[in-house]
This record gives sequence, C-alpha cells and structure tokens, in this order.
Amino acid sequence: MGIKEDLAAAKERVADRVKTPEIPVVVGGKTHVLVFFRAEPLEWSTVTLKHPPREGIALDRQNGYDIAGVSRAVSVSLGRFVEDGTEVELSAEEWADFWDVVPPATGRLIEANVWALHEHDDEQEVGAAKKGSTPRSSSRPKQS
Repeated sequence: MGIKEDLAAAKERVADRVKTPEIPVVVGGKTHVLVFFRAEPLEWSTVTLKHPPREGIALDRQNGYDIAGVSRAVSVSLGRFVEDGTEVELSAEEWADFWDVVPPATGRLIEANVWALHEHDDEQEVGAAKKGSTPRSSSRPKQS
C-alpha cells in the first residue's frame, strides 16, 4: 500500500470511535459503567498542550502533560456512562460534580484508561508497524 491508501485507512480508524474498556465507578453507593472514546489526534494534542505537567509529579513529567487535568478536560466530549446498553452524556456541570465525588483510586483508574487509549495503544501500534515494515533503500548514491 502507498501513502494515500495508508492515509485513507488511518482516517477510517480515527472514525471508528475506539473506546476504553468499561470502567466500573461507584457513585452514590451504586456501581456505574464509564467509557471514554479516543480523541481525534488534533484534539488530543490540543488538550495535552493546555495541561502542562504538574510540578513534582513524575508521571506528568514523563508524559509531558497533566494526566489528571487532561482526563477531566476530555470528560465532556469523550466520556460516556453506559446504562442498559445506552450511552449517557453528562453536562460540563455534571462532570464537575462527578470529579468532585469520585474516590482518588477511581480517578487514577480512569486516568490510566484514558492514557492507555491515547498513548499506550498508539505506542503498541507504532511498534507493530515497525516490526512489519521493511527498511527502504536510500535513493541517494553512496558517497565515496
């Protein structure tokens, strides 16, 4: 396949609405199911740039952005609760309320899933592509 075909396939992949596994969260003493959809690359890049790493947080420094801030920022556009097989959207105000009451361990679980969907999965895809690709020969003549 050439670049045009690869680009078309990549655009289809972005449109596929890839999402996290179901994340169980307890709110009000009841378990609810949450999923996050993958952001389009430009949206992800933009939101990570708006949330620089927090001082003294090694994970943020490693990723180059505030993973907690990014997870909260994408909640409204990418997060959905699943009730009886139906996706339920929350308003920005409802998401703010959710983040105010979610236990820290659950928040970290959500952050890990959002990170994996956008960073780890992409890293795995790049690694797989590298293993499957063959080196191209240089079109430059060898210098003597």
